[in-house]
Amino acid sequence: MKTLKSLPCILLILCFNVALSQHKSDESEISKTTDKVKKTNTETKEALSTTKQTIKDIGSIFKSKKEKTKQTININITDVEYGNSSLEMLKNAIKSTKSVKGVTKKFKNNTATFLVEFKKSADELWQNLPVKTKSKFKVLAIEEHSMSITLKNAEPKPDNN
Repeated sequence: MKTLKSLPCILLILCFNVALSQHKSDESEISKTTDKVKKTNTETKEALSTTKQTIKDIGSIFKSKKEKTKQTININITDVEYGNSSLEMLKNAIKSTKSVKGVTKKFKNNTATFLVEFKKSADELWQNLPVKTKSKFKVLAIEEHSMSITLKNAEPKPDNN
C-alpha cells in the first residue's frame, strides 16, 4: 500500500524529469539555431565587405580611365583687344561645342588665351566651330593640344625700328 501511495509522487517526478529533459533538448536546439544565425550573419558581413571593395576597385578603374582622356587645349589669340566681339563670339562657340567641359579665359599684352577642356585634338575642336566664327580668324599654327590664331582684320603692328 505504501507503494501505491507513493506512486503519484513517483509519476510526478518521472513526468517532471521527462519535461525537464525535453526542455533541455529544446534549449539545445535553440542554441544550435542561434549559433547558425550568428555564423550566417558573420559570413554575410564578410561577403558584403568584399563586394564593397570590389565595387570600389571597379570604380577606380573607370575613374582613372576618364581622367586619362581629359586634356586641355591651349588657344592663343594674338593682336586682339580685351572685350573684342569676335573674341567673345569665339569663346561662346567653343563653350557650346560638344565634348567641351570648360573654357578659361586669360588676357595679357593684347593676347587672349583660352584653356579648353576637350577630349579630342585642337584641330578637331577648330573643325567643330561654326563657319561664321572661324571666318573671323586666321590660323597661324595648330598642334595636337594647342593652336595659335589671330583676327583676320587685324592690322600688322608698325615696326618701330
